[in-house]
Amino acid sequence: MTKRSVLDFFTSGTGVFTSSGVEAIAFLSSSYAKNSGNGTWPDIQFIFLATAVYPNFYKDFSYAFRANEQVLKEYYEGASGKDSFHIAVRLVCQLTN
Repeated sequence: MTKRSVLDFFTSGTGVFTSSGVEAIAFLSSSYAKNSGNGTWPDIQFIFLATAVYPNFYKDFSYAFRANEQVLKEYYEGASGKDSFHIAVRLVCQLTN
């Protein structure tokens, strides 16, 4: 957050504060769920995120998605400070028979 980004939002309604970062969410039933009789209950969540790789990104992303912070640092090496788009995939329920 910078003074400029706050000013952009309040004066023209533009900039980083015009989005929460989450652009869309989708829920799907996997073939495993369908084959086990739970096809009407989604077990996978896709989260589409439009956010830059900012200085605290690795820590925040690792906390939110239980990802390994060091792996994220290695994967996103060279992307710091650049606009980017991410698709996070989560299992949303544990299926039992």
